[in-house]
Amino acid sequence: MDDRYGQSGHRNRDGVAMFAALLAVAVTGSAPGAAYAARPTPGLGMNLYALTSSSTEIPFVDVFKMSSPWIIRHDDDPRYKGVPKLTADGWIAALDPHEYGLAQIFNGGDGHYPAGIYTVRYEGRGTLDFHWRGTELVSQKPGEIQIKVTPVTGGGDGIAIKELSTDPADPLRNIRVILPGYEAGPSTPLFYPPFLKALAPFRVLRMMAWNRTNRTDVVEWRDRRLPTYATQASELGNAQQSTTGVAYEYQIDLANALGADPWVNVPVKASDDFIQQMAQLFHQRLHADLHPHIEFSNEVWNTHFSDGTYAQNQGMAAGLAADRTAAGTIWYVRRASRMFDIWNQVYGADAAKIVHILAGVEMWPRLDDPLLSTEGVFHKTDALAVGGYFAPAEINAKTYAQFIDAAPDQILPLLREDVTVRVKGWLAQHQAAARKYGVSLVVYEGGPGLETSTAPREIRDPITAAFVAVNRDPRLAGLYRDFLDAFFQQGGTLFVHFNDVFAPSVFGNFGALEYQDQDPETAPKYRMLRDYVQAHAADFKR
Repeated sequence: MDDRYGQSGHRNRDGVAMFAALLAVAVTGSAPGAAYAARPTPGLGMNLYALTSSSTEIPFVDVFKMSSPWIIRHDDDPRYKGVPKLTADGWIAALDPHEYGLAQIFNGGDGHYPAGIYTVRYEGRGTLDFHWRGTELVSQKPGEIQIKVTPVTGGGDGIAIKELSTDPADPLRNIRVILPGYEAGPSTPLFYPPFLKALAPFRVLRMMAWNRTNRTDVVEWRDRRLPTYATQASELGNAQQSTTGVAYEYQIDLANALGADPWVNVPVKASDDFIQQMAQLFHQRLHADLHPHIEFSNEVWNTHFSDGTYAQNQGMAAGLAADRTAAGTIWYVRRASRMFDIWNQVYGADAAKIVHILAGVEMWPRLDDPLLSTEGVFHKTDALAVGGYFAPAEINAKTYAQFIDAAPDQILPLLREDVTVRVKGWLAQHQAAARKYGVSLVVYEGGPGLETSTAPREIRDPITAAFVAVNRDPRLAGLYRDFLDAFFQQGGTLFVHFNDVFAPSVFGNFGALEYQDQDPETAPKYRMLRDYVQAHAADFKR
């Protein structure tokens, strides 16, 4: 799964064909028995949502870190969209006559962002303007502006920052927009406390979407996002900000702040040097008592993502197999194995802290065996990771109509049936393969999987409303709890929910919380996950 712009992978039967041909391909390996102990201990984890200007997840106290990329507009032409001239750190270096820069925060958040007095700090010389719905100028002096923000819904919500002018010799830069109630200065906390509190129960934080794993084209370490860059958010359609994710330094700082293990996804095109320097950064910066979980890319079997096609192309170019799908899978295994080796070399005597993860396909447990045995990769692997979603079976364009205006009482039994089938079938088979090869079974992302992005447009809205109602129904939490019970009782070790904060839409209802400041008592899934950790505290020791 990616962010809301991506295709769903957990029920994609076209994508899983990537592994099917492997069944007919001769693979090499030796007797089961992993070289590394299966590191993951029982626990719950959380996927973070992709950071964009419209996210309802609010990670940072300085919310300019989640602003949209600069757009260049023209005073006299509302259709004008120029290419911004940016400094190396993403600030506007110069503006042509009649141009202005526009950046937005909380746009599309439907009013779910903090109200109050925001403090804007900046360096350089130029003019900033904040005229927007729900925004009122309070005070202004060189280097500091205060604005009063009243959340509004619909078009024009959020905070819009206009850069009307900038001095090319001393351009406006280091713009910070500090949330109400927090001091704008050296003592300003990095992370928004409610964000930290919401994540505190979870032992592992999977950073796949924060890394923009399914969209990144980064190859060399020098091309990664730095913590000094103007914004950490990513937006589609902007070459400078669509191919990199949140800086690894911030990901490590978050893990350190929470005492949680970070699960990071190495970009599919990453060079060996990139992988080595990434491992060095984590070894140096991550607290010594934490365990980095490393995975090569994400859902490389899923050809709805460019990584799947890239893997196939690379495998065919290397002549790894005559079949594209088999060639892509063997290439994936080799790159994952190489990644394991590089991280182990960097960590040296600390290599036992690393959790080495290989990803299978949720719906195809019979492919675990050929995957793990390919070139003996299981010897280097600690955990087999699969998806763990439940949804009414066979949702597709032909069957969506049955859910038009359906009540929760009609949908919940279908979810219950899917849970029962999955627990007794797919997950049990995955667990058997994991035991055979001496690795742990983990769920890299999972939970209720109700979405309507592929539904016929003319019936999408009423079905979406029905699915939203189910996800807000307290009974869903009990069903989800039963699913987790069965997973752990079968020997599963780590279940990572997808995802932390996500506003319901046609792209799904995946968020444990719908918006960052939601009262957890009004969020059945989040409340259940939090309470589940507390109830199993003895088993879920870090």
